[in-house]
Amino acid sequence: PLDEWEWVTGDAGRLVRVTLHGLMGEIDVNGVIYYGAMPPWGSFLNDEEVAALSTYIRQSWTNSASAVTAAQVAKVREATKDRSMPWEAADFEDEANLGIPGEE
Repeated sequence: PLDEWEWVTGDAGRLVRVTLHGLMGEIDVNGVIYYGAMPPWGSFLNDEEVAALSTYIRQSWTNSASAVTAAQVAKVREATKDRSMPWEAADFEDEANLGIPGEE
């Protein structure tokens, strides 16, 4: 389900947020509805590891999205440091929860 999915190949900030804090609830992946939870990895992986994982996912299978840097992960981590709950799909309808802070 990660191949050619907008959440992987699109906004890198969303993918980093999900990796750092996890994801729960209903999610539509290319027309298939999934229910469940992805655990947060932010306390286990450092910025370089999150960047490497995100880049791998964004460039595997038939994906050809840009790489994610440790500096970008650090910006997202700092901006979301007070978050204690996993993300839900509806959270990403708010543009404040997208993108890499400080980048356009």
